[in-house]
Amino acid sequence: MTWGQLRLQLQTSAPGVSLDLIDGWLNARYEQVLEVTDWQGLKYHTTILTQAAYQSGAGIATTTATANAASFTITVASNAGILVGQTAIGAGIPGITTSVTAVAGSTVTLSAMTTAALNNTQVTFNSADTVTVEMGSDVVTGANTWWTSAIVGQRFYIPGDVGIYTVTAVASNTSLALDRNYEGNGVDLPGTVYPAVNYVLMQNVYDMPSDCRSIATVMDPVTGFPLNPMSKDQLDMSAGPRTLVSDPTCFAPIEDTNEGSPPVIRQIEFFPPPLHARGMVIEYVHIATAWNGSSTSLSPLPFVSSTVLLEGVRADIATHLEKMAQAMKYEAAFERELNRLLLVEHAQRRVKVKIFMADRFTRHRLQRASRGFNNAWGPGAGGPN
Repeated sequence: MTWGQLRLQLQTSAPGVSLDLIDGWLNARYEQVLEVTDWQGLKYHTTILTQAAYQSGAGIATTTATANAASFTITVASNAGILVGQTAIGAGIPGITTSVTAVAGSTVTLSAMTTAALNNTQVTFNSADTVTVEMGSDVVTGANTWWTSAIVGQRFYIPGDVGIYTVTAVASNTSLALDRNYEGNGVDLPGTVYPAVNYVLMQNVYDMPSDCRSIATVMDPVTGFPLNPMSKDQLDMSAGPRTLVSDPTCFAPIEDTNEGSPPVIRQIEFFPPPLHARGMVIEYVHIATAWNGSSTSLSPLPFVSSTVLLEGVRADIATHLEKMAQAMKYEAAFERELNRLLLVEHAQRRVKVKIFMADRFTRHRLQRASRGFNNAWGPGAGGPN
């Protein structure tokens, strides 16, 4: 039944009772049913694609160089656009450099490398961009950078520092603003300039879907096993600064977004901050949509029967009309139907998983039995040992 049909049936059986009261009781009983157990029907799934970290001065790609080629391409993990105009360095081969001439998606085109000695040689290219930061200033100035508004919201830090900042604005390809003044290592005086240092851009906090009530599990796409769940306090005490990018091993639900800017969104933090762009499959508890009094064509979730809502609200109506005998009868009917729903939930949705030994542990049994029988072990002689 739809919400409209439920309300009409209750209104018809109790003329004179306010529709506002009926709507309120419907919502209250619906909430009571949903909170009585951990319903599998409230488990939803989503996939969050993590942002690959960018580390200046680190290797961006490895390719095979071909002599006398007009140009060739390499593929980088992310943020390829910021490489335009930079100089890439052939790591391990002194004196070999090539400049980035074009970017198409994640494919970077480099200028020709005509040194015959490089023919069919594996070459790793490092990014050559750096930044200059100043104690007490929120402005970061880049050299050989190609920043765009796509990095707004990402975390920024200088390797060796403990402070992590958020990029709030990109003024140009070589200038960005942080969420607060650069704090350095806490020793140098305001105005101290740190020129030509490497930096890291990463993202460790992500928004959950707007209908997320709580996070159940997060699957590691590399190992196939769940990440370790932690609270925000546990993560703060055990992890400290988030200045090491790698494959995440744990997660923590963190504070929601500002309720002054609805809708309020739950957020999740991965630790260590993701080094690679990967899809994290997340199971979460869905927030059921309440009856708002106008969406009469919508329905409760399928596993919530119409009977349990009708009997519950009828008990509320009888209590309101001070018909206590009827109220007790309807309340008992509500409890019986709720218990039936729970039995269905535990019987059908919570089937115990049978555990079987892997074949590598059991395939020897038939062979042992065959050897024992062939060695004159037969009926009445016992079994193979």
